[in-house]
Amino acid sequence: MPDSLSPTLKEVRLHGTKSFPCAIYRTRFAGKGTVVKHHWHDEVEILYFSGGDFRLEINMEQFAVRTECLCFINPGELHSIIAESADTCIEDAVVFSPHILSFDACDATQIQLIGPIRKGDVIFPRCILPGHPAFAPIRSAFSEVMHSFGHALQEESLFIDGAVTEDLTNQLYIKSALLRILAVLSAHALFTSCGKTSDRRVEDIKTVLTYIREVNIMGTITFKSDMSLARSWIIYYVSLCLGSCFLNSSL
Repeated sequence: MPDSLSPTLKEVRLHGTKSFPCAIYRTRFAGKGTVVKHHWHDEVEILYFSGGDFRLEINMEQFAVRTECLCFINPGELHSIIAESADTCIEDAVVFSPHILSFDACDATQIQLIGPIRKGDVIFPRCILPGHPAFAPIRSAFSEVMHSFGHALQEESLFIDGAVTEDLTNQLYIKSALLRILAVLSAHALFTSCGKTSDRRVEDIKTVLTYIREVNIMGTITFKSDMSLARSWIIYYVSLCLGSCFLNSSL
């Protein structure tokens, strides 16, 4: 999805419009390899996979997807998608700024949930599978978002550059569906409170991957004198080969 990245791997494209920062994307992929390169953004992203065989990498963790599922990407999280088989699969995504869900009234939902989501104090769950009671209602609300943009879930048409809407009624339906997703997650206690501490390893990886992108055209990679960055990259690279358990070791 990202076709324009800043030097820090931050995606700089506008998701939606300035007045309504919400958009949907659909990507069809066949064959092994990277489907979506490493990037991050300030918006929340909800992914729907109908199935397939691929690896979702988020920050320093890897998630194997072998069945239908919904996944959530929190603002600022470095992520990518890698196809593991030659099967053709479709990935749907809704990317939105949590600001569009805010209320002027300082009621309990604004103070205890929406406000903290905007500030990054509350984060979304990672993946939800069909066996979880929250899956069906969230999938239904996700489908309603897609429909309000004029597209059906998992239809054949592609819009890898994003679909937007300026229609007031459609925007109301989209906001209500997103709020319903929040309600379902809250009902099942799937939100997690978090502190402001950041994972140094993730920031290191962002820096290393950015550096690699910049020097890749030269055909060589040097880590200058920053041995801590070199070590982070080596551990990350080895973890991809040996499995996610390697990531549990401290740096």
